[in-house]
Amino acid sequence: MNQSYYESVRNQFERLRKALQEDGQTVNMCECMFLGYALDCIKLADEEFQFELDGSESSLLQFDEILHAAHLAYQTGELKEADLAEFSKLFAGYAGTVLIQQLGGVWTYAQDAAEHVGPAIDFNGNHLFMVGKMADCIIKDEPYSRFYQWIKENQ
Repeated sequence: MNQSYYESVRNQFERLRKALQEDGQTVNMCECMFLGYALDCIKLADEEFQFELDGSESSLLQFDEILHAAHLAYQTGELKEADLAEFSKLFAGYAGTVLIQQLGGVWTYAQDAAEHVGPAIDFNGNHLFMVGKMADCIIKDEPYSRFYQWIKENQ
């Protein structure tokens, strides 16, 4: 595991958690929650796949391999529909954290076209619903790195 990247994300998470619990400050709960998911995703990649997710663009290729493994598990029924949402949150934590660190944006709660409110990344008023995107990547076996490159080129 890339300890320096893991520690960096953990420090961000702990700073937000401490501000909320000890200082009673207003914090971005969506960011706090998804940093926690990012930490879990980094651990999963290390323990189950021996991949070092380090927050770099190049790590997204290894991340795509994990998404592909989740797709195969979903296709065979090993990954149940009920667990898909949890895995989608876990993967959204890492993918969203990389996206924000590399390209900007902020975690928020936003309303989609169907008027559902959910976690999203806000890019100057444009919302990207990462949990849904990760579910699509798993179900359709779409590489996230390709989507990331599209965002990078079109932001």
